[in-house]
Amino acid sequence: RSVSQSRYKLKAIYEISKGCEFYGIDVTTSVPAKDRRIPLEFMIYVGDGPSDIFAFNLIHDNGGYTLGVFDPSDPVQFQQIEQIREDDRLDLVAVADYRSDSTATCWMVNKAKELLFKSSEAYEFRQDLADLRTKKIGHVHPWDIDKYGGQNGKK
Repeated sequence: RSVSQSRYKLKAIYEISKGCEFYGIDVTTSVPAKDRRIPLEFMIYVGDGPSDIFAFNLIHDNGGYTLGVFDPSDPVQFQQIEQIREDDRLDLVAVADYRSDSTATCWMVNKAKELLFKSSEAYEFRQDLADLRTKKIGHVHPWDIDKYGGQNGKK
């Protein structure tokens, strides 16, 4: 039963990411990450047990966020979700409470805001700026002057 549930969950994730069969898109078709409607790294997956392990792995390994939830009155469910966390498949474990002030809701809202910023032009600009800051300016050797154009690297 868990395997068939896992299959449906993975299919749903791929339909969200690539498009769905309803629109004539076969989810088994290879689609490069840059061409997907929603890349896996822009997803948040919430699950509560072993049938979610494959989905947790898929999202977590591709840079998305994963939240494992549990019913505090069920110690077995907590043990299962804690084992999944120990196997490094989850970003957070929280009580399955979705009121506005709960840990799970606050975390999901924060991650959604993070993903929104990450998908914006401001993020790309900030990343370009960070990349420029990490580059070291080196000495230009006389034999490289032509490469940089003219005297002292000036064109």
